[in-house]
Amino acid sequence: MFLQRLENSFANVYCLGGDYLDKYQMTMGPIATAQLSTFNFDAAYISCAGVSFENNMGYTAEIGTNVIKQQAKRQALHSYLIIDDSKIEMIGFCTIDKLDAFDKIYCNKIDDIENAPENMVWV
Repeated sequence: MFLQRLENSFANVYCLGGDYLDKYQMTMGPIATAQLSTFNFDAAYISCAGVSFENNMGYTAEIGTNVIKQQAKRQALHSYLIIDDSKIEMIGFCTIDKLDAFDKIYCNKIDDIENAPENMVWV
């Protein structure tokens, strides 16, 4: 588990309770959402299952992960969407938010530059 790697860390690490989803190594559910709502962030870095430039939307695959990501975005001064090129034009089950609602969208590469959102950054 990732927490074992933090054994001698100098950082303060906080873990949310709730239902643990091993596939994404994250917690979700009402307990995690309630705990998350008590924090405030300078920045939220959010991943997703897919984005649609045509629909101007970012998506997740599960309702539980979507709720957590939306809550983190609400609690942050700035939000950044992190994707790789395999997520482009992949529509997921749940909508996180409009792409232009994120401060920046970071992606490794893109083939369709002219249809990319203005806030897209290639890294």
